[in-house]
Parts: sequence; structure tokens; C-alpha cells
Amino acid sequence: MSGPLDIWRQAAAKWSEVYGQVTESQWERPTLCDEWTVRQLVDHTLSWQAEGGRLIGADIAPGDNWDRIRAAFDACSRIPRSSQAASPSSQGFRSRTWPGS
Repeated sequence: MSGPLDIWRQAAAKWSEVYGQVTESQWERPTLCDEWTVRQLVDHTLSWQAEGGRLIGADIAPGDNWDRIRAAFDACSRIPRSSQAASPSSQGFRSRTWPGS
């Protein structure tokens, strides 16, 4: 039976594939969301992934990159549920350093 982390892993694998294909020249290009660049959309997505991880007790800090977020989800999935944090951190997200910025 698939649980939420199994579903997340499938989505994470696809995200890694897509994220890994972004080239240096594509970061400032517009997206289908008129007001967002590729960089802004990726930053937004990573922020929500980090927040989701913190909700389930993953050791993720504001501004962590994709590799760190994914590793924290994987580590969290190996911790018994009773040991996971019960509430998310209230910290906000800070800007990331991106290629070309």
C-alpha cells in the first residue's frame, strides 16, 4: 500500500529530473504564470516542499536547497512516527542563492 511519503518520493523523483534540466540561461525566463520567472517558481516550490517536510518532522531549515530537502524527507521516513515533531516551525523562508544570481 502506498502512503503519503511513497507518493511524495514518486513526485520528488520527477521534480529532480525536471529541476536538473534547468540551464543557466533559463533561470530568468518567464513561465506560464505571467508574473513569475523560472527562478521564482522554483523558489516558491522549494519553500512549500520545505514547509511540508517540517510539518512531518523533517529536519529542514528555511532556505535549504532541493538536495537537502529531499535528504531530510528520506531521513524522516526512517524515523518511527511517534518520534516525529508534532508542530511546524513558525520561521519564515529566506531567499536562496541560485545559479547566476
